[in-house]
Amino acid sequence: MRVLKIGVTSENKLKTEAVRKAYASAGVSAQVTGYKTDSKVGEQPVDDQTIAGARNRIADLITRNEGLDRIVSIESGIFKKDEGWEDIGVAVIVDPHSNKEDVEYSDPVAFPAQFVERACQIGFDTMTVGKVMEEAYNLQYQSRMDQLALTHDDFSTILKRYFPES
Repeated sequence: MRVLKIGVTSENKLKTEAVRKAYASAGVSAQVTGYKTDSKVGEQPVDDQTIAGARNRIADLITRNEGLDRIVSIESGIFKKDEGWEDIGVAVIVDPHSNKEDVEYSDPVAFPAQFVERACQIGFDTMTVGKVMEEAYNLQYQSRMDQLALTHDDFSTILKRYFPES
């Protein structure tokens, strides 16, 4: 059985493990490696910057690494919805040989407006809403995507498009 080489656009262990487990649960033999990449967006992506950041990370990895069979990028951002803000995770999988891309979104989580406003005042280039909440509540914060990675069902949906036989 051929082992796929999967690049994850982050060295974050929770993200690389989520990708490793998703491929394993889909019955796909994969060697998963995390890489440091540049999103070219601020520390806190807002709206369309989230998908742009994920795609920028993929482009960055493609220019520096050949031989990968798939590249997975997981990015979390905040999105303006009606009168509030939601944190939504985005996962992008690309086959660098065919340029086939698949995008999935996590379920949204509402963020209190006062934390978004505070992060905005400090500057989204250097501050995330999660860090503001951490400071406010003196908690150890990890972004929603770090806590949940992407659910097994989200990754399974993507993987079934690439590997319908699994």
